[in-house]
Amino acid sequence: MVKAKLHFGVVVLIMVALMFGACSDTVGGPCEYMDIPGIARVVSANEANPADFNCKNAVEVIFDFIPDDPAAIDDYLFPTSKDTGKRLTVGSGMNPPKTWVLEQGLTEGSEHSCIRREITKGTCTPVIFHFPDIDMNKWEETCFEE
Repeated sequence: MVKAKLHFGVVVLIMVALMFGACSDTVGGPCEYMDIPGIARVVSANEANPADFNCKNAVEVIFDFIPDDPAAIDDYLFPTSKDTGKRLTVGSGMNPPKTWVLEQGLTEGSEHSCIRREITKGTCTPVIFHFPDIDMNKWEETCFEE
């Protein structure tokens, strides 16, 4: 009887381990992306709506992504995810603080190195935009100032 309970317990543990192991690549991550290099052109950088999810003294930064290779658009894995009218956010989706926006040179008409990243493995956000030349760490210094 003890052997049967022990055997059953081991089987249950193995099944649980297999379930979690099988799910680890499909629930959130790890995720892999294909990178499409280009530039982001800031269309506008205006005071954010106070009803939005904001840092203190927030600015809504809207940009358009332009791939380095115009033909890359034909190979997008997610062609319905547009490259225009994108909102640059910080943290968990907040409009960034004006001080940080100005420090990073995010002004109307400015252009910044940008990478459109499209997911190829996992269940993370399908399309994200990465700004390699913008310091995405310093926004917190002025986000919560009074």
